[in-house]
Amino acid sequence: MISIWLTTVAWVYLSVCFICAGILACDIFVNQRRQPMGVMDAVFPITALYFGPFAVAFYWRWARTPRPDQTSLRLTLETSRYLSS
Repeated sequence: MISIWLTTVAWVYLSVCFICAGILACDIFVNQRRQPMGVMDAVFPITALYFGPFAVAFYWRWARTPRPDQTSLRLTLETSRYLSS
């Protein structure tokens, strides 16, 4: 028989994973941070279903793209740095 504490830990981890997948899906689709490869829009939330907080940390550190309205600002800043030196 499976102990009650293991079942509780499993349900808590599943809940955290679903919350993490929702956070990533919201960031990608609602905040319009689409990935350059369209398939990755679905891969990151699906990955969060089993990696949970680790997937969110990876996404936020290495895979998050700038919003479309921030892209032009970043290009302007990089161009001004290049021209001033």
